[in-house]
Amino acid sequence: MAQRRTWMFVVAVPVVFVGLFALLVIGGLWALRPSKADPALLGRRAASGTSTAPARSLAVRTGGEDGRTGCGATVVVHDEAGAPLLDVALSLADKEDGAPVEAEVEGPDEAGVFALSGLPCVALEVRAEVPGHVVIPTTVPLQYDLAMPTFKLLAMAGIEVEGRVVDEAGDPIENAHVKGVLGEADTDADGRFRFSEHQGVHRLLVSAEAFGFETRSSLVDVEGAEAGDVFTVELTLPSARHVKVFCAGLPDDRCQDMLVSCTDPYSPFTNRDQCEIHEQLDATICVCPEGEAAVRGAGRAVLVEPGDTEAWLDFRDSGRIEGDLVRGSEPIVTCHITALRIPVAFEDLPRGGVAAVRTLPDGDGHFVLEGLVPGDWQVEVECLNLDGPGELTRSTPPLAVKARTTTDAGALDMDGGGGIEGILVDGLTGAPEPHSPVAGLRAAGPGARRSPALVTTDGDGRFVMEGLPTGAWSLAHPLSPHLATEVTVEEGVITDGVVVETADATALVENGFSVSNEGGTLVVAGVEEGGPAWDAGLVEGDEVSGVLIGGVDLAAMVGASGGDLTRLVLGHWDGPGVTLVVEREDGTHEVPLDW
Repeated sequence: MAQRRTWMFVVAVPVVFVGLFALLVIGGLWALRPSKADPALLGRRAASGTSTAPARSLAVRTGGEDGRTGCGATVVVHDEAGAPLLDVALSLADKEDGAPVEAEVEGPDEAGVFALSGLPCVALEVRAEVPGHVVIPTTVPLQYDLAMPTFKLLAMAGIEVEGRVVDEAGDPIENAHVKGVLGEADTDADGRFRFSEHQGVHRLLVSAEAFGFETRSSLVDVEGAEAGDVFTVELTLPSARHVKVFCAGLPDDRCQDMLVSCTDPYSPFTNRDQCEIHEQLDATICVCPEGEAAVRGAGRAVLVEPGDTEAWLDFRDSGRIEGDLVRGSEPIVTCHITALRIPVAFEDLPRGGVAAVRTLPDGDGHFVLEGLVPGDWQVEVECLNLDGPGELTRSTPPLAVKARTTTDAGALDMDGGGGIEGILVDGLTGAPEPHSPVAGLRAAGPGARRSPALVTTDGDGRFVMEGLPTGAWSLAHPLSPHLATEVTVEEGVITDGVVVETADATALVENGFSVSNEGGTLVVAGVEEGGPAWDAGLVEGDEVSGVLIGGVDLAAMVGASGGDLTRLVLGHWDGPGVTLVVEREDGTHEVPLDW
């Protein structure tokens, strides 16, 4: 029965892809092409790229049983000798989204101490400007239940870096962002910039980026520089197609904390870097293909016409998930929360490869995930374990999200759920499989989505899944989904000793031989006397370098992945017409086997 399932798997995959390819050629490709943006969205932004709505402000959080309002901190800026500096200009920002933060500031006193109050209880980044110095910014999370923290910023004697940024015609580029190791600045209308850099840097890489241009860098030799020395650099940026991406329906139209990509309109996947949030332009910036393109993110997609410099993803009818993170009875805040949309077959291809939205909890452990398109979403949480090594993880069963509604995830206890510990082994050789994926799928009732999980094995082939919803789980190697290991996850219990195999060694069992993995090469470890492999002339010590199916060398066709394909065939194929290609001292031999 297992062999029959294997045969169906190997044959069905090519059949499905051939059928899908035919469908796409006939016209199915059009389904991957998203529609244009709602015309009502265009023009919502000012020409400068900033929002026409009032700038976001962080309200001071109030509450607490003792009546405290907001959080506070102290700041000290000192030089390399530890002496406090008084000629300091401070600036504060929310670490999560870069929004400026206002505070009540007292000082500095004679010891150089600034006292800050009326702060939001978030992860706060503090920067400082000191004439003739470069200052390393620092971040500290502010919580009600922590003592008032002290930000200590180091101001190092600096050198000065100045210059110009121009285009290929030699014209200045205004508002280009230039940065070194620690220093950074924006160019003025003449393309000029100046910033301080630490004098201890020996080789300084200065890079510049600007909307509509490729990023370029220049290496400046500053070895032996003394404080106050000035170095000049000029950077020329070639033009590139950049597109500003905004998300209607989200705060300030910002596509905050989501994966966004820009691809060919007929391909939902890309090998480009992910689009990045650009604080200066107050937008997500994508490098897009020339001509028509598609911007995709968090389950939405929109067509970008040639010449367009902005795109709008429409989340005006999106839903949200909110909940609370606890450990026992206490809130936990040192966490990252991600919502992953569980795809629905072909209809999700236009949305992109992965629909994901991220966020952080507030000071009470409460979290809100916004911009979720209707459908099933799974929440994944990773928290710092302050009581020991490693992280605390937790995942939820699929949560149904509806348009313009809030789904309550409830209180997620980071000590809750169950776990699985095990090892992934090569089904051909029995050897552990290091740094390989193990996929899990939790069973669900009729009409309900199943919970997925994915982990990677360590250097010894071992894996751990923690914080799982309870129930029956099927674990498998992604290339062997038919060969599943069934595990029952119970609340508060780690099920260990689980073995997952990458293949069921169909070819080996049928033909009476075994193989071992020696330095990444499959070597025949033994041949059963009188069996099919013995009769075909296979001998112990043969190195398996490839496989022919119907006389076609598939391994040679796929190049570097040929070894993986050979393993796949030996582990799954139980059809006719297979020939092993083996290496011996006297050369290469073909050994036909009768499956």
